[in-house]
Amino acid sequence: MLSSDTLFHYTSSLDILKSILKNGFIPKYCVEFGWKSRLYRHYCVSMVSFCDIPLSQVKLHIEMYGNYGIGVTKEWARKNAVSPVSYLTNEFFKKFKKRIVADSVILSRIKPEIGISRNKITNVKINNYRYYDEKEWRYVPYDEDYYVDENRLNGALQAKRFGALSITPSDIRYIIVNDDSELLEMCMHIDAIWGASTSVCQNDIIKLKTRILTIDQIKNDF
Repeated sequence: MLSSDTLFHYTSSLDILKSILKNGFIPKYCVEFGWKSRLYRHYCVSMVSFCDIPLSQVKLHIEMYGNYGIGVTKEWARKNAVSPVSYLTNEFFKKFKKRIVADSVILSRIKPEIGISRNKITNVKINNYRYYDEKEWRYVPYDEDYYVDENRLNGALQAKRFGALSITPSDIRYIIVNDDSELLEMCMHIDAIWGASTSVCQNDIIKLKTRILTIDQIKNDF
């Protein structure tokens, strides 16, 4: 299978995963430094990233981004204007860079096919990283000047929750935690968020608890 009916967002900690379930996906400024071009190597895009990688093929991806994740339906993604990015070769980018960087919509929704990256867990630099294998889908809440200080603006985004995407149990296909010791804590967290809600179907909450997976399960069973 080359793609999945589910889009996954991976992260590095249980606390971040719990925050997403409670508060939704809050866009964050991310530095785009993969392009092999002096003029446009670094810029920031406010985004939430997902990947279209089946669980059977995700082992290398979680080593790059973390052992915690949430899988949402593509129906939810499309309703919220989450869309696949376009991958360009560095040669194409260099040839048309003036036209590309002049259009913020295009600039915020492209990635190099191959470029420079860093492991989000170890911070180790990776040359000639194949971004194309990530099969990224991206939510970008608005268009703006992308040559900005990401640390300063991330604080403002987190405080205001600007452009946050809310989710409900029916939107979620999977929740991924590190190991069995976190299963009960995650079930209790789900109850704390939606257990008393009159707008959420209780059957959806029960189903969601059965869809919690561990990294060991993914590595061994998929």
